[in-house]
Amino acid sequence: MNRQAAYADDSLVAQMTRILVDAGHPILQSHRLGPTDLNHVRRLLTLFDPPHNAHVLDIGCGVGAVAAHMATLRPDLTFTLLNLSPAQLAFAPDMPRVAATMESLPFAPATFDAAMFCFALGHGRLDTALAEARCVLRPGGVVFAYELTAEEPDAILKRMGYRPHRADEILRAANRAGLDATSVTCPPASTADAEALFGQAWTVRGFDRCWPIAARFVAKL
Repeated sequence: MNRQAAYADDSLVAQMTRILVDAGHPILQSHRLGPTDLNHVRRLLTLFDPPHNAHVLDIGCGVGAVAAHMATLRPDLTFTLLNLSPAQLAFAPDMPRVAATMESLPFAPATFDAAMFCFALGHGRLDTALAEARCVLRPGGVVFAYELTAEEPDAILKRMGYRPHRADEILRAANRAGLDATSVTCPPASTADAEALFGQAWTVRGFDRCWPIAARFVAKL
């Protein structure tokens, strides 16, 4: 089942993205690892730990704000941004941008040194997305995923159009795709940013019994 319904109407995505960007929320991730966007992304980058001089594919990149901060923190990295939504890509920084689904990546095998998913896997088909990411990686390449997991994932799907995956689901899918886990953590995070944006009651209701997981994988040789 393709769970990308949240992006079915790109004109609506454009309107909502404009509101969020204008309000100072270019990174729409409910569980933050730092008080500012830069601090949050610095922590993500530490968990990701891409190879030096890596060409990184940001799958489900949103407006590209995470990649932009990573490029500032690690000038040796280059990024290609991929998003199902052309409307969101229109807000992205001056980097290569591709409108496509994570289930059908339009790149030759072994194109990238690393790939990342940040609050993106829940909008697609887990097995297919990870298999596609593995296909476009060079041997020894890195896949990083910062996603939500939950006790009741289908409840989150109904409310948010996003299905959290349990850690064991992600690990099994990664193994089937030819990826070995090097680290899987549940980093401490804050929902204060989401509460400021949407209100505490909505945030508690929307993310009840939900928490982030950060997983790093290496492509099997």
